[in-house]
Amino acid sequence: MAISKKEWCRWLQICGLGLIVLLLFGVGVGVLWLNSFVRGKALANYAAKLVERQIGCQGTFESFSFAGFGFATKGYQGKGSASSHFASIQAKGIRIEIDPFALLRGSLEVRRILIFKLTAVLQKPSTGEKPLVEGASVPGVKEERSAALQRLRIVSLNLEWPSNLAGGGSVKGIDLRGEATEEGWGLRARGGIIGAADLPELTLSEAHGLLEGRTLRIEAAECHLRRAPEALLAGTGKLGLSPSEPTDLSWQVQALPTGTVLPSPWNDRVTGKVRGFGKVLAGVGQPYETKGDLFLDQGSLRGIPFLVALASLLQVRDLQHLALSRAQCHVEGKGDWMRISAIDIQSGDTMTMNGWTEIEGKRVSGVLNVGLRSELAQRIPHLNVGLFQLGAGGYFWTTVRLSGTTNNVQEDLTPRLDWAIKKSIPMQIEQKGQRLFRRVMPKMP
Repeated sequence: MAISKKEWCRWLQICGLGLIVLLLFGVGVGVLWLNSFVRGKALANYAAKLVERQIGCQGTFESFSFAGFGFATKGYQGKGSASSHFASIQAKGIRIEIDPFALLRGSLEVRRILIFKLTAVLQKPSTGEKPLVEGASVPGVKEERSAALQRLRIVSLNLEWPSNLAGGGSVKGIDLRGEATEEGWGLRARGGIIGAADLPELTLSEAHGLLEGRTLRIEAAECHLRRAPEALLAGTGKLGLSPSEPTDLSWQVQALPTGTVLPSPWNDRVTGKVRGFGKVLAGVGQPYETKGDLFLDQGSLRGIPFLVALASLLQVRDLQHLALSRAQCHVEGKGDWMRISAIDIQSGDTMTMNGWTEIEGKRVSGVLNVGLRSELAQRIPHLNVGLFQLGAGGYFWTTVRLSGTTNNVQEDLTPRLDWAIKKSIPMQIEQKGQRLFRRVMPKMP
């Protein structure tokens, strides 16, 4: 029995409807599976394994949800192992944008990750073996191309590091952007506050560079003092992010007020604005070493103890407040050791000073050679006691030895001046007595 054309069309319609129903059912099942995968623990666990593999932190993500062509989660919290560079890490407001066409090719490519706030505490990793992390995989996704990241932005980056890492410090509120390139990761940072050991708080103007493995090549970085925005600190060069990588950074500073870096009471005794340039170097497995040359513009000395003692002895005010016509030195340091050498200070033709000082931990040592112009030095009674000697430049010179601690710097000139005064008083009385005796007694024929 032949089937009419009309019946063929009806059967085709039924089959077509059946296929559509099956397709919709398959799509529905797939959507339900994908939704359960995204919102359940599977994707959160997979993402946590990826983080653990990259930075050595074990942690958990909150449940994900769909957000456009990607996913979003409220946050992540993790704790680093002993071999990790991170002691802890916390992220809030995470959005992950993926390439949907890459999924058709069987790979997961992340176009962009946006993190609204990232807070991390760094640590010095142990030298032991790194723990092996069990690989994480997603069904149907090629492992070699899994989670290839193209761009990254952290709206507010906050970091802290302990004292055994470059003396300790922190950064707060930095806007960081990164983009993958053939050479590495191009990075650009703006805003935020930087606090480092023995330095006042800085505000980051802008910094950009390239991250190549464990080396950060800083193309340019500019910071300003939070308390003195006119002061500039800038740097460029190569920064090793692990002991196996060397560091070679160049730095410069301009218009840095002494009151922001000197401890009390020296921030009142030495005033002016510091400028200079230098290097930060570190060989493989070696600590950081800093060296450079510093200059003091618009400088002045006020209330330096041994100069005040001299001014009191000479009954002059010239030495109590000195405007400096020249002030410069060479600085080098490593760890808790610092040496200030080639000190060259000049105040017109009134006073000159040169020498060196060294700080190790909190202990201070050093020698300063102080020269006074002849008119002042000649007013000191009894130069023959050895306090001052005529020397270079026509100045009368004496030596000041420094000792003590950074909180209590001591010098030996003031005690010697007191001794000289006490020794000179009887001699002055004797001389005055002899003059008076000659006036009173009649001359012998």
